[in-house]
Amino acid sequence: MPTVKVPIFEPVQKGVDAVELSEENYGVFDAYRTLSGGTTSRPGSKALFSASAATGFGIDGLTYWSEKNAVIAAGKGELYQLTYVSKTPVITSLTGGTPLLNQNKPVSMAIDTTNVYACNGGRIVYTPLSGTPAYIADVDAPTNATHVAFVDGYILAIDGSNKFYWSDVNAGTSWNSLSFASASGSSDNLVSLKVFNREIYLLGERSIEVWESDGSATSFSRIPGGFIQSGCSAPYAVIEDENSIYWLDDFRRLVRFNGKTVERLSTRFDRELQGLSQVSDATAFKLEINGYIFFVFNFPLANRTLVYNQTVDDWCEWGRWSNSSASYDRWIGNCYCYAQGWGLHLIGRSDTLAVSDLSKMYADDDGETIRLSRTTGHIDHGTSQIKQCNELRFRAKRGQGLSTRTPKVMIRYKLDNRTWSGIKEFSLGDIGEYNLVLRDLRRHQYRTKQYEISATDSVDVVLSNAEEDIEVLR
Repeated sequence: MPTVKVPIFEPVQKGVDAVELSEENYGVFDAYRTLSGGTTSRPGSKALFSASAATGFGIDGLTYWSEKNAVIAAGKGELYQLTYVSKTPVITSLTGGTPLLNQNKPVSMAIDTTNVYACNGGRIVYTPLSGTPAYIADVDAPTNATHVAFVDGYILAIDGSNKFYWSDVNAGTSWNSLSFASASGSSDNLVSLKVFNREIYLLGERSIEVWESDGSATSFSRIPGGFIQSGCSAPYAVIEDENSIYWLDDFRRLVRFNGKTVERLSTRFDRELQGLSQVSDATAFKLEINGYIFFVFNFPLANRTLVYNQTVDDWCEWGRWSNSSASYDRWIGNCYCYAQGWGLHLIGRSDTLAVSDLSKMYADDDGETIRLSRTTGHIDHGTSQIKQCNELRFRAKRGQGLSTRTPKVMIRYKLDNRTWSGIKEFSLGDIGEYNLVLRDLRRHQYRTKQYEISATDSVDVVLSNAEEDIEVLR
């Protein structure tokens, strides 16, 4: 009776229907693939600060201000300043803010040595090192700014036209009506702005131009060859890392520019992205935690959060499990920053005016269930002949957590694409039982078989190394 490896923990492929998959998996929720090829639950969160008891509003922008060792949060059209005052930690709101133009809309922020600047479609608000937020009073400053950025002493802004604007050098609150330039390589308008390696990326609907601060009388010029024939479909979902910038192009594909060419990264998820009703409302951020780098994409209208695990080149989906509907809503993490001076990963919640600490130390989201789930393709072990399964085994590990009961892993399967079997539960044991081999002794026959593995208790879970004892019958 041969023992064969079972591809339960393989990369996710959404480019085809699940019935076409044998080796690759079809979906992973509230978890991610590890470097060793296993599956572990995503980080949980604990609220540290709430700006208001108001409902229906979330945190729309978050940035760490190293000069002040503070965090600026935007929500409900206002800015809040948070400081780290205890090792507990305790987060305190120091100031309310001047209202931004829009509520429940992504907020763009930039920092120079003395101020934080914020906008979301209206006048630019600045917060000084000491003092309260205020509008930039200079009448030459943009009044419909959607994005701001900082480079070489200048604050940059765009307003939905094909122009970008800049402040006086080292004076972010002082502007000149003649300090602007047009991205004229194509006729499309600018929808996003990003400074990367001191180069200015002006992202349009169908093209991108790359400019630089050149020290001339006009301050800025397009770099030689600084034209990219690729548009941007999600203005608030442009990400950078040490080597590249990333965005959803005008075909809704995740791409990156490596300084020479545009490369596609979302091949396995292009079908999923292109099937969404809207992506222009997407927000995104890079999250580097526990040795893994994630690009988190929130799609509010679609009510989904898709996550690219850059470390292992794989995709997953994070969410908020609803027991009543037995389905996932989008994840609560609306925006993110790493507060370096505090050593904390912070997220702004999408549903409340709260800033939360994100960590694998937490196995839930303030008491809300994190439901790990992985669904395979239709496994056939390389043959369509009828096979008999005599035993399934895989390794499981439980971590620390808040659960007062013994946590469980649940397994069900679908034979030959018919209905799901009943769920069988497997105990993960008590704290300290770190390496368990779980055995499913349900005997059955199949040509193809699809597995779903899930876990809901408030403990960290790691699953790996599945194998099956089978006989090929006919």
